[in-house]
Amino acid sequence: MATAAERRAARAKLKNNATADEAVPLTTLATEDAAPAPKRSRDVVTVGCKIPNGLTLKLYVLEDGFEPVFGGGSRPVKIARQVGDPIQINGSARAPGSDPDAKRVIGGYGLTNNVPKEAFEQWMRDNKDLTMVRNGLIFAHESPDRVADQAKDHRAVRSGLEALNTDGRKADGSYIDPRMPRNVKKFKADDDSTDISGSGFKAA
Repeated sequence: MATAAERRAARAKLKNNATADEAVPLTTLATEDAAPAPKRSRDVVTVGCKIPNGLTLKLYVLEDGFEPVFGGGSRPVKIARQVGDPIQINGSARAPGSDPDAKRVIGGYGLTNNVPKEAFEQWMRDNKDLTMVRNGLIFAHESPDRVADQAKDHRAVRSGLEALNTDGRKADGSYIDPRMPRNVKKFKADDDSTDISGSGFKAA
């Protein structure tokens, strides 16, 4: 660490337009109590997932191997070998009676912090053709705030695994939930004329 006299000398040289060859390294000007700037970790991400029960991400590599063939002998094949530990990703569902603060859910996306970035990006590349990946049901950013913002923007995205809305109807009488069949009527114990599956059959 430079002494006070050395720091004053360095400042004087800079002030007197010292040449490049005589310039003093900037480290000499550092104060004694200066602390190194904290480095932001960029090796983890926050993942948003709209699959209710979450996912377990696993990575595999293909290795050369052999398998037996009928009649004897063997043939070369590629064998998938798991690498690394499985990564558990939270979904939007919570177990009955669980702590509501134990899992953060925004816009229907369960958030999982501190997921290894390299492993997640590799999983996304390996599974880029999955519907859940193409439809944005799982994504990640280094900033948790960016994940929260994207989850809010995509709250209308449906996974198809949500609970059926059997009551909500539009102005024309059709169900709000597109998965509800048109001819289904809500069961009423005191209604003897309820159609069954639109077949025309009526309870006796």
